[in-house]
Parts: sequence; structure tokens; C-alpha cells
Amino acid sequence: MLQLWMEKEGVSSFDALGKELRHRYPGLEWPSARSLGVKLGQLDKGAATWWAKRIDFTNKLAELLKCDPRELGVHSAESAHLPYYFEDFPELPPLDLSREGPCDLGCLVGKQDLDEKHLAPWFGRTTPGQTLVTTVNGVSWLYFPPGTGRDLYWARLNALSPFECVSTTALSTLSERLQKPSPICINLNRDNGHRDLLVLSSRNPECPILICAPFDLPSRPAAGWKEVLEWDYQLDTLEERNLRTLTNSAFSAFDGGANRYRFVLYRDWRTRLITWILNRLRTHLDTRLGPAQLEAWLDGFRNQDVFDTPRSIVAM
Repeated sequence: MLQLWMEKEGVSSFDALGKELRHRYPGLEWPSARSLGVKLGQLDKGAATWWAKRIDFTNKLAELLKCDPRELGVHSAESAHLPYYFEDFPELPPLDLSREGPCDLGCLVGKQDLDEKHLAPWFGRTTPGQTLVTTVNGVSWLYFPPGTGRDLYWARLNALSPFECVSTTALSTLSERLQKPSPICINLNRDNGHRDLLVLSSRNPECPILICAPFDLPSRPAAGWKEVLEWDYQLDTLEERNLRTLTNSAFSAFDGGANRYRFVLYRDWRTRLITWILNRLRTHLDTRLGPAQLEAWLDGFRNQDVFDTPRSIVAM
């Protein structure tokens, strides 16, 4: 399908097709043209899992090709799991997320004494006597500052979670799905402000939701739990109350609010990452570099802000 369209339209390569997609649909957060070209080449060979998990991208590709997404073979790969490829560093051996974990660079820190063990059921892990469905509830919002590893965390969740996983640029595309009581994991790629908050606050209260996003859930920290006793709160409609509760950081998912987490990098994250990358590369290449040498080289740059996230190190 892809090759036929490229020949017809005079597109010379998958990289060129990737550039065309980025140019034609600038509203989506596409990977780089080079990385997109790799994914298009894989799709042409029948490896469609990456596209099956990114329905927004798939729909735009189908629109460009003037075909049904199913003609691309995307529908047949929804249950398969490909390795995780480092799009900014194609030479780095991919991760088999079914048996390998990523480099430990930080942790999710939650409010109300929450920590990562509360998220284990979303990955299919429970303690004896528990069931998966009874251990997930309400809204859990995971905020990953840009460049700190949200893509890899999502890929791992997508590979291991027993629940439905969907990537989207707007919660409004899932408003009907969120009326169902079954758990769902969402990779939210864009901040749509009040519109998405309305969708989230009007969800089925029995629907457990885990959201990974590059921005925090808006909150009103000054509101406090006593807000529910205020007269104007009592006069609000149910929808308005739900929205106020969702954005009141004093309330957890148990109270109708949300469990809020933020990914925090360890102090020595750069040393950890450099060591991990070099060790991984040595299985395929003779790097002739040690972690100390590479860190010394990085320290020589006057502007250290250009290496302030794991993504910037991997891209370098």
C-alpha cells in the first residue's frame, strides 16, 4: 500500500513520506521525520503495533493515502508488542519490554502519601487476595515534565498492562468510552484545557482512568476540603461540583478528585543514564569511551541547560 502510493505520488522514500505527513498535519506531535520514516518502513513490512497504539497518526496516514486504516494492516497488530526503539538514537539496541526494564532515572512522587506501589495494579501486579479491577479506581494523573521519559513509561505500560491503552491528543475523542465502567490507560499528548476537564469530570464514576501527560492536571490548591461546605458549592449543579472536586488538589481519587503524581529525576540521573547507554552499546559496538570520559566531555559545555533531560542526552 505505501510503496504503491509513493510511486504514484513521486515520493522517493519513507523519510520523504514522513516529512509530508508532518507538513500536511502539523497539529499532531509527530516524531522526527527520520524516526517517522523508520516507522513507516516497518509498517510497510507488516509491523503495525506502533501505529495501532497511535490511532491519531494512523488516521492521518490513512487520510493522506485515501484508504481505510484497516487496509494498512493496523487492526491486526493491536495485541502484538514490538520492542521499544529509541527514536532519537536508532543505534541504541531496542528494549524488549516483556523482559527488560528501562534505566532507573527517577520515580513518580504522589500527593496524599502516594507512591509508585499504588500504580502496580495498572501493570498487572497485585498482592495476594486482590483482583486487578478492585485495586484500580478513580483518576490517576501522571505528570512527566517534557523529556523525562513519558514515551518509554507509556510503552512499558502499553506492553504490560492488562487494561485498554489508548493514545490521543484530546479526551473529547474518548468521551463515549469514558462512560463505560472498565479501566482504561490514556496517553494524553496535548493540553486542551477546560474542554478536557469537562470530559474527565463527566466520566462514569465507576471508570478507573490512568492518564500519562506532559503537563499537570490543573488544580486549585487554595480551595481546600472545606469547599464542599460553602454555600455556592451547594448551589452548583452536579456537573459543576464534579469539576470543582476534580480540580481541588485536596481531594484524592477516593474522594472524587484525582491521585496526582509527578515524575522526579534522581540527582545522579545523568551518570546513571550515561553508564546504562554505554553498557548497552558495548553489546554491539566498541565505544572506546567510559562514563567518566563522557561526563567530562559534557561538563565542558558552557551551556549545561542543553543537557537537562534524559531526552537531550539520548539525542546527543
